[in-house]
Amino acid sequence: MAPAYTKYLIPTMECLARLYNGEPVWVNRLRACLAGKGYTEFTGAYRGLNLGIKLGLIREVPISRKRSRYEPTPIGLVKGGVLDAVSEAYGPIDDTALKLADKLTEYLFYSTLIELPALITAGTMNPRKRGLTITCCDSYNRCFTDTIIPTREEVYYSMLIIKLLAGVPIIGLRPGDYSGAYYFAKLKMLRQLQKWKLANTPRGGVNPIITRVIRLLPVAQQYTHNVQELNEPNA
Repeated sequence: MAPAYTKYLIPTMECLARLYNGEPVWVNRLRACLAGKGYTEFTGAYRGLNLGIKLGLIREVPISRKRSRYEPTPIGLVKGGVLDAVSEAYGPIDDTALKLADKLTEYLFYSTLIELPALITAGTMNPRKRGLTITCCDSYNRCFTDTIIPTREEVYYSMLIIKLLAGVPIIGLRPGDYSGAYYFAKLKMLRQLQKWKLANTPRGGVNPIITRVIRLLPVAQQYTHNVQELNEPNA
């Protein structure tokens, strides 16, 4: 049976990404970060940590017999950002979103891999720090922003995301790269979710997460396998 979702998972992942600089994070620092977000329950940090560990998003680092610190796994940095994007786009998420996180993360990997050559070329032709973006809106006044000419940071973090998801060892990361990878993955997935949302007008009475997110699967289907197994219960 899959681990039950807890509302503390996403804020725990975001706080870990923000606090992690290559050294494992103490629970007290994590709890203070969560409190700053409004999550003041004493056991909340442990609920988020325990689920993150079960999902392979967080690694526990024992310091002594009774004390541990915690750090995000490489895939945890990216998948945490993906889950955060789903939550921001569609509201509170549940166990179904946990199942889809693997598919959406795989989609992010392959789409970034496909886009990378064009990003490198555009980045070489436009070596400035600031890129060029464009905002698109539909007839319902729903808008999303997309990058036309990428920044150097977008090229850098695209390569970093690919390496993190591929399990390639990375040496010499800067302290800010960990949170940067998290927020970059969140932004890229949020842009994609907004595009898919524009193409799928919500119906009345639609479940805010289960039905809407499952409707994203045909888009990711070209990159993933066994999608039909997730669709069967909702057919």
